[in-house]
Amino acid sequence: MNAIPNLLRPHQLDEQKSEEARLEHTLTQPHTQDPGSIRRQLRAIKEDIQARTPQPYTTQEVDVFVQKRKEIEIELREGMNTQEEMRRNPPGSVHKLQTWEAKNKEKLKLWKYLVMRENAGSADPDIANFERFRPVGGSGEMNMDGAQIPRTQDYFIPHEAASTVLMDDEAKELIKVLDPEIATSMALLTNEQRKKILELVDHLRENPKMDLDFEKEKIEPKMNKGTATLPEAVQKATGKRLGAQTSLAAAKRRGAPEEEIEAKEAKVAEMKELEARVKEANK
Repeated sequence: MNAIPNLLRPHQLDEQKSEEARLEHTLTQPHTQDPGSIRRQLRAIKEDIQARTPQPYTTQEVDVFVQKRKEIEIELREGMNTQEEMRRNPPGSVHKLQTWEAKNKEKLKLWKYLVMRENAGSADPDIANFERFRPVGGSGEMNMDGAQIPRTQDYFIPHEAASTVLMDDEAKELIKVLDPEIATSMALLTNEQRKKILELVDHLRENPKMDLDFEKEKIEPKMNKGTATLPEAVQKATGKRLGAQTSLAAAKRRGAPEEEIEAKEAKVAEMKELEARVKEANK
């Protein structure tokens, strides 16, 4: 198989069919402008749906391709970063990830193609997401000494169990940027205090170009604590990097096309380089 087809994920197929129906309806309207252009768009969408809709295996294909898919899964797990390595980023984990991705890029595309054909017609948005095979621990897991993200526990207050506020690793890191002292004392706050702080953090993650100093002014009164201030340029560079990482994670969760994922991965790499240069310049 030379060129591996980039098949439509379930949500992409739904979007294409919705657009197909919209264009067909538009052509039935009495005063439609430029119907020739609409017909061309409609024809292109129909061809795309026909070419990229996952087709089930034939009886002659099924045994061979299912076995191939299982073999690739075993190969892809080899050297894959563990969940803990992805969350905590110990020294060397980025290199390990980049090595795995470079080695398995084409193999991963083939796996996605095979699994989507094997499950043709499935509405599962994660059907071609290899993240579900990411290992948990194991003998090959890296040493966590010096990890960027320290080991933490979900904050749990028994009498507030019905509304316990949890936060993900990106939120923890961004709080550390805003105020390291707040980050270390989150476990001591009430559920309501944590909720208010995380609401501001979520707002900042959705708007990475916002002024971090302004956001810190909102958070500090809620804590009534001093601030260990980082240079403004470093804060902004880190905010951009977190915004890029959040966008990439969202794209992977919704099964975005490979081209979009690659573009967002390149943006993350660019923002990491920018952040590193800014930190070096502000030492």
